[in-house]
Amino acid sequence: MDFDNAQTNYDSAVAQLKSLEQQVQQQKVELRYYRVSAPMDGIVGDIPVRVGDRVTVSTLLTTVDERGAGGVFVCTGFAGEGVAAGPAGETAG
Repeated sequence: MDFDNAQTNYDSAVAQLKSLEQQVQQQKVELRYYRVSAPMDGIVGDIPVRVGDRVTVSTLLTTVDERGAGGVFVCTGFAGEGVAAGPAGETAG
């Protein structure tokens, strides 16, 4: 009888593990829809949206200015989440 209970508990745990693994995989797929990456190296320009703003696929989130394109870049304090710019294709975080 103890073996049967142990086997049932094991089978249940294995099924739960498989279910959780599928949930993790689904969340990884969905997370790709929330990734923001730059098409080129550069400096983050104006950020017209703020935390909590509703956006659509056509909402301009920021601009990326090319490095070495001339001009003056002034960095000031920023109230909000951290922002970073990196090589093209990498996620800013």
